[in-house]
Amino acid sequence: MISIEGEHYVSVGSTEKHSWPPATDSTGSSGDGMMINSPDIGANTDFGDGSALNYEIVFLQAGIYFVWIRGYGIGSGDTCHVGLNGQEISTGNTIDFPRGKWTCVNENRNEQIITFSIEESGLYIFNIFM
Repeated sequence: MISIEGEHYVSVGSTEKHSWPPATDSTGSSGDGMMINSPDIGANTDFGDGSALNYEIVFLQAGIYFVWIRGYGIGSGDTCHVGLNGQEISTGNTIDFPRGKWTCVNENRNEQIITFSIEESGLYIFNIFM
């Protein structure tokens, strides 16, 4: 199992209209903070079009990995997408979070379990896009 805290990214990809500032009130977060995609203007973006958080992960063995994401939906900001090395994970598109509560999810809007395959061990970049 690999566990990542949102605030422990290695790089942030921001767009002209969106960024990922750290939250000062981390009530309910499991680590020492959390990230918020801002501003919450109800924009619907596809994978790669929104701002991104990037995480370095060293996979020690090949295999199929399952993704669970813990999030909190606020206003219209209740969705994210995930990828690997800047490429969309086919089941990692449109991951919804219920509004008003922290929830762990492992499936996308189409109720597909979020998985990806690692063909060989090594360093990869895991991406979370708005």
